[in-house]
Amino acid sequence: IVYEMQTTDETQPIELNVGILRTLGDIQMNRHIAHFRQTNKNLRFNVFDLETDQINRALRDDRLDVVSTYFAEDSMPEGTAEEFESAHFCWDNLVYYAPLLQPAGIPVTREEILKEPLVIYPKNYFMNKTFRRYFQGVDAGVKPVVSARLSTPYAMVYYCQQNEAGALLPERLLRTLGCQDGWYELAEPLRADACLLYKKNSPKIRQIRAYVNYVLESFAAEQDNQKE
Repeated sequence: IVYEMQTTDETQPIELNVGILRTLGDIQMNRHIAHFRQTNKNLRFNVFDLETDQINRALRDDRLDVVSTYFAEDSMPEGTAEEFESAHFCWDNLVYYAPLLQPAGIPVTREEILKEPLVIYPKNYFMNKTFRRYFQGVDAGVKPVVSARLSTPYAMVYYCQQNEAGALLPERLLRTLGCQDGWYELAEPLRADACLLYKKNSPKIRQIRAYVNYVLESFAAEQDNQKE
């Protein structure tokens, strides 16, 4: 009832609590916030950069209204089909970021990546499961040398800029950070399904859908421009 009353009063601001999967990088929210500051100043955002388990708990407990995450069946909250809606907005291409290393071949093979020190996430992070699956089938004699376990992609980027080590990071995030070089395409492509997830019965569903529709439209426009 409170939210219904607020939405009828255009002068009353509404806040959306948005969760961003840490791997995606909360810097990606900047352009969306800037857009709504120009088009709807009464819609305000609180942005939280979280790990998968934290996102799932906060979403179920109504501490988050909508999240940007990577879709995987084993990373979604229980009851997803009944309680939640998801909307795919892009495929994130992961690349090998190693500005102080010179890979022997480009695109870079999994074997070549494992020959050099690697930066990954802490042991309980969901993305490590993705990385383990990616390296399955590589010669068992080739073991990764973990140079560091860091909690954010920003820390990984900085570490690789200061040390001879590499990391698997989203190309989109690197471009947003202004990293135009130092990263290499993978010989065996690795993509992540980026999606928005939110509760169907949220009292803020109108504002959530406005945000979701804008994100989907902005990425669709980007794809059209790339095709041109």
